Amino acid sequence: MSDRIIRLLIVTCFICICITSNVSAQGDIRVGGYVQTWMILNQQEEMVGDDHETWGFRLRRARLTAHSTISEVFSAAAWVEFSSRPATLLDFIVTARFSREFTVRVGQYRPPSQMYSTALISSSNLIFYERSAIASRLSGIMGHDAFRDIGIMAMGTAGPVWYGFHIGNGMGRFMQAGTNISSRDFGGGLFGGRIDITAMDGLILGGHVSTNQQRNVIRDGSAPYDIDRTSYSIRIATDALGIPGLYSMLELGGGNVDDTEQFDFNGYYLQAGYRITPDWSVLARYDYYKEEHVNGISIDEDTITLGLLYFWRQNNREVIRIGANYAFGHSDPGSFSRNIFLVWFQFRFLPL
Repeated sequence: MSDRIIRLLIVTCFICICITSNVSAQGDIRVGGYVQTWMILNQQEEMVGDDHETWGFRLRRARLTAHSTISEVFSAAAWVEFSSRPATLLDFIVTARFSREFTVRVGQYRPPSQMYSTALISSSNLIFYERSAIASRLSGIMGHDAFRDIGIMAMGTAGPVWYGFHIGNGMGRFMQAGTNISSRDFGGGLFGGRIDITAMDGLILGGHVSTNQQRNVIRDGSAPYDIDRTSYSIRIATDALGIPGLYSMLELGGGNVDDTEQFDFNGYYLQAGYRITPDWSVLARYDYYKEEHVNGISIDEDTITLGLLYFWRQNNREVIRIGANYAFGHSDPGSFSRNIFLVWFQFRFLPL
């Protein structure tokens, strides 16, 4: 089946969902989305025996969402990504909100079994052009794909505490038990959750733990294998704590892999921003990532990212976000250097 036909089918299904929800007496439909475009002014990367340098434009994200409120308790939502080839489904979620303290979610979604940056910060709310290395890699190592998994989660807010717990396949998007996962021992999968606590005005503390334990897995016709992976993170975030206009976040993460691959990994990022005005911020971030394999191989990466961020609002709603970032760093083994200077643009039309 050609890419054009697949994209047409996805768009048709998306439109049908919207029409069905609009004509149904059960609830309403809200449609929205956002688009992010990069203008790479210069990107240089040192490789083995060669250096690469480029510039140009990139459609980084182009997403549409449909959200249907079926009743006071039940709702459903879907997210589709159109910047990839072919277009692909990111999320399809059914939510039952019984109270502020207890909500259940089923489907394919971003679970809380990972770092805050990938679990709870939507890409439409990023203040840099991309997430840190430790957050992205921890998510992938633990079995998420595009930060997502298929399963069920419970979440809620009780006083100053937000919590979320997830049970899932631990294989990422589109990995269905009974088809892609044709065999594994009972009870295998990804289990994890996180808690974030507002300790005081301007100070939030949080963290996550997760484990992916699976035995005798047969996936897409593979030979049987085991999965044995764990992860953790700790987060400290501030906003106008002591210094008006200053906001910051420190998140540390790590874990270990003890299956077909065997290595420990850890890292952190520290980012800070200062609001010059409500619409203008200056930013800086340092992030570090390390892997130590049992065969003696060690991977080290560090990156410094500097930035400027501007918001354009209409009726107190953000419509446009423009950022400029310069990032540079090194990676070992090999002491390779890399840098990128880009301007990125986001147009957002999310439903209320």
